[in-house]
Amino acid sequence: MRRRTNMRTAAGTIVLLSFAFLATAQEAQECSAPPDYPHTRLDKKFTSRQKFSSGQKVYYSCAEDFTPFRGSRSVECRDGKWSKLTLKCEKISCGNAGDLPNGNFRYEGQTFVGEKVYAECNEGYVVKGMNYMICKKSGWTGEFPSCEEKEITCSSPAVNDSVTRSGDVSVHRLGETITFTCKPGFQLDGAQQITCGANGQWQPEPPRCLPSPEEAKESSNKPSGCDAPLAASSSNANLADKYITMTAFSSGDKVHYSCNVGYTAAGGSRTRMCDNGRWTPLRLRCERKLCGHAGEISNGQFVYTGVEFGDTATAVCDEG
Repeated sequence: MRRRTNMRTAAGTIVLLSFAFLATAQEAQECSAPPDYPHTRLDKKFTSRQKFSSGQKVYYSCAEDFTPFRGSRSVECRDGKWSKLTLKCEKISCGNAGDLPNGNFRYEGQTFVGEKVYAECNEGYVVKGMNYMICKKSGWTGEFPSCEEKEITCSSPAVNDSVTRSGDVSVHRLGETITFTCKPGFQLDGAQQITCGANGQWQPEPPRCLPSPEEAKESSNKPSGCDAPLAASSSNANLADKYITMTAFSSGDKVHYSCNVGYTAAGGSRTRMCDNGRWTPLRLRCERKLCGHAGEISNGQFVYTGVEFGDTATAVCDEG
């Protein structure tokens, strides 16, 4: 009787050990959370799972700003271990921005998302509008820049007691000419025809109209001073404040000008002089100031009419 009891006990022990072994083997076949890989992310539906059974697959995708270029997205749980992920992700690149007539592009980096490309124009040309584009997932964004020929202009010269043959024009372009004749009683001192030069200055210098010898004799007893200088509206400059209230100037007196708000001096002289009753021409050249760029907008960009005083920048948001 005791022998039969011992046999039953041994058989029961073997059965219990078998169940324990099977349970241990089943537990060993499960996988823990899948590992992390560079530039990838696990699909969201799998991230909350703590255990994965043998044979189960999970899937990866490329991280933000990256795109797949080879390999499989899946890994499989095999006997408690995950197979190796073969998916390879590379950073999204916008590639070449194209050709820029009369200029070229300078790249900030490798044309990846978030990097910029800058427009640089050849000598004699200027960038119209924004001078850079930004690489985004959809490609290069922003208005495509252009290089336009730099416009060179000369302010209309002030020659007292003269009659010009150019019409009533306040600004003249490069290469334009002006022909002068003097009013009756005056004679020309200097070149009759002048040309707007490459530096924005007249070549040769504008002439003067001086009283003819007969007129000079009649006016020899007259004062040689000057009245207050007239406003030079076409030059975008104003007489300095300290001279505004003055009404009379002696021959040899000088006055100074400054550029209007929004303009900056770009050459020429700020000074005019009273010369025997006549003011010398104002040669100060004032150009619009550069405002630069308005900055960057998240999920959008500015569209510019230009980046100088008086231009506008309009905010345009990305799709969505």
